[in-house]
Amino acid sequence: MWVIEICSSLDPEDGGGLWVAQKIPDGEVFVAANEFRIREVVPGNPDQIYSKDLFRKLEEAGVWSPADGPLDWLEAVSYGEYTHPYYSLMRVWRIQDRLAPSLNLSPYVEDSYTKAYPFTITPDEKVNLTVAFSLFRDHYEGTGFDLSTGEAAGPFGNPYRYLGPADAHTNFQNGSYMEVRPGANPRPLSEVFCSYSYVAQARSSLPDPVGDVLWFGPAVAYETVYAPSYAGSTNVSAAYVTGDRSKYDPDTAYWTFDFVTNWAMLRYDAMIGEITAKQNELEAESIALVQETDRAAAGLIAAGNHEGAARLLTNFTVRRGDGIIDEWHDLAGMLIVKYSNGFITDPATGEVEEPGIRRGG
Repeated sequence: MWVIEICSSLDPEDGGGLWVAQKIPDGEVFVAANEFRIREVVPGNPDQIYSKDLFRKLEEAGVWSPADGPLDWLEAVSYGEYTHPYYSLMRVWRIQDRLAPSLNLSPYVEDSYTKAYPFTITPDEKVNLTVAFSLFRDHYEGTGFDLSTGEAAGPFGNPYRYLGPADAHTNFQNGSYMEVRPGANPRPLSEVFCSYSYVAQARSSLPDPVGDVLWFGPAVAYETVYAPSYAGSTNVSAAYVTGDRSKYDPDTAYWTFDFVTNWAMLRYDAMIGEITAKQNELEAESIALVQETDRAAAGLIAAGNHEGAARLLTNFTVRRGDGIIDEWHDLAGMLIVKYSNGFITDPATGEVEEPGIRRGG
């Protein structure tokens, strides 16, 4: 597997672009977060390829020369960080530290051109699907940057903070420098502005239509459910086909999940436990069902029944997507009844609690 990073030409009249690609060693993990991660580009390196005119164009643009030493791709063509010091590198640190705590990586670095974080890391343990899902759902829990605690956190442990002036994405850079804005919130892996996230699973031990599965999660990662979609499927659940963030539609997957995220902010500490319990239940079911479907579809393909395998994979993908959406609608309805009007009402007994207000942390 390779990583390719592309930027526009440094000459506005050129119209072309520049690019560098680097190979990811087998068994290692690469992390990027709104920032180039390839550093030194060395001619003759069998694990790198790049634009044929890369060195010449960078030298003509005055951003690098052979006298500077090896070409640092990140430093030559970018400002490093994106908008503020805790936007990109903090997320790179978090994933690398979670997967390989043995490296003892520090979240504190000298500047945005640091080389403290390696291009790739070897995880201390193998990464499975549930671990991959959990990486997208991180708010720096258990660290000094935990967004669900402290005076800046929302009430009831809500990790989604209101943005301040230092968090803005506008007017932070021009042609010669990037403004560093201290005081910004760290940007988490699970950000409330997220439209979707996904985990692409490629298993070479199975036929391509079966071995390749996209686990798709609409809206915010922490409160979504990743739904499996086979490469060999010819359709998906209708809820996942359409959607408009500017127009509420409860029949779409995006709004099905985004509504629950926003409703949970009314009493996050209480509701999030019920949300994650259902989330874990549905994803565990999906993983088990995928394993069953793998065997059945691979058997059909081995027998030469490719059309039957396609029908099986399509029916599973559509029905599983429909089922997850139905379960989440039921969960939303329960949460509306139970947590309305500032109370916590047991739907079965009618017993009402008046919990009051509690700050996170």
